[in-house]
Amino acid sequence: MLCILIFLSCNNSNNVGLTTTHSSVADTGNSPIEIGPDTTSVGSDSVINVNFPAGVREVTIEGVMRGIEKPVTALVSVKSGQVLTAKILPEDSIANVRFSHIIFANGDSDGPFGRDLSRKIPRDGICKLIIAENQMQGEEWKGRFKLTIRLD
Repeated sequence: MLCILIFLSCNNSNNVGLTTTHSSVADTGNSPIEIGPDTTSVGSDSVINVNFPAGVREVTIEGVMRGIEKPVTALVSVKSGQVLTAKILPEDSIANVRFSHIIFANGDSDGPFGRDLSRKIPRDGICKLIIAENQMQGEEWKGRFKLTIRLD
């Protein structure tokens, strides 16, 4: 069985969005394969285009929350009938970060959630995962997190 992890490192000099670099590592001892950057900044939001290399069903992304009113949006290409499972793991356990919404290709949305979500995909297209703070819960949080997304 070939297990591949995707790690994206974040770096941005203007503190607005993210810049990521992909690398994949197989457990067979192969050298990492460089896939290239695919993240852009849009206003105060960070937008991450999540790509799954052929045969890979789960990726892990490292991201940065820049504070309140600065959500991170992960764009995932999905197919009808797939189950999308996602989990946020912040660098500290008391971080105020969660999935605020999932927006499906047909415009329907659901949320808010906690740090975990699992939804069956109703339609082919691009699904948006909005990661933001819970504005009803405490202080502004800035920091790093890992986002794991799985498609089954």
